Amino acid sequence: MEQELKRFLEDLRALRHLVRGEKHERISKQQIRQLSESIASTWFTSIAPRLTTTYTFAPALVDKYSGHCNRLLKLAENNNLKTSYLSTLDSLARGFRAWARARTDPPVLSKNDPGSL
Repeated sequence: MEQELKRFLEDLRALRHLVRGEKHERISKQQIRQLSESIASTWFTSIAPRLTTTYTFAPALVDKYSGHCNRLLKLAENNNLKTSYLSTLDSLARGFRAWARARTDPPVLSKNDPGSL
C-alpha cells in the first residue's frame, strides 16, 4: 500500500507540473484531462476502499481526499480553469506525507457512533 500511495503522490505531482506548464487560462488538452481522470479513478478503485477496511485510516480523512478526487473527476469532464485544477491538486497533495501519522489503532469511531461520545 505504501508504494501505491507514493505512486499516487508522484502522479499528482506530474499532473500539477503539466497544468502549471499550460499557457492558457483553461485546460483543454486531452492528455491532462485523461491523466486527471486516471488519477482520480485509481483513488476510488484501488486506494480508498482499502484504506478504511484493510488499514486503520480514519474514515473522515479518506472522505476528505475522496471529495478532492471527485472534484478532479468533474474538472476533467470539460475545459475548466487552470486555477481550479491547481487548487484541487494542492488540496490533494497538501499534507499527504501525514498519512502515516493519520493511522490510528484502533480505528477512529465516527461522530454518529454512540460509543464515541
